[in-house]
Amino acid sequence: MATTNSRQPGNDKVPRPAKDVALGLLARREHSLAELRQKLRQRGYASEEIDHALAELASDGYQSEKRAAQAHVDAGLRRGHGPQRIRAALGAANLSKAEVMIDPDVDWLQRARELLHRKFGNEPPAEAREYARRARFLQARGYEGDVIRKALRE
Repeated sequence: MATTNSRQPGNDKVPRPAKDVALGLLARREHSLAELRQKLRQRGYASEEIDHALAELASDGYQSEKRAAQAHVDAGLRRGHGPQRIRAALGAANLSKAEVMIDPDVDWLQRARELLHRKFGNEPPAEAREYARRARFLQARGYEGDVIRKALRE
């Protein structure tokens, strides 16, 4: 008769402190406090430990809401997202839109044109159905209606 071993492989691991886990997440990319709190909660850390860890990381300069907001904006711009989608991403990350300003010199019309060119080539939409398809494409990426109309007209 075989005996069972109560210590299974992997069960003898000492849990890592919440601060170490959060620091590991921050090493990969900037996170907002809300994102870090959610990820630590999902990993089973107690609220008190989470609050203490996040306070330490913020006071030591490892976590910054402003850097996290700017990282979200920069990522959105790299992906070709428009201003509405970038603002939505900031809201989803619980980041204040006031924390960061999207560069006022961004030419959203030019960005929309470049995105259309990469996706659909140089040919203008031949029929209303294709025009609507391209408009939905830009709309899904967060561009505003007037920018979409101008980009599709040219």
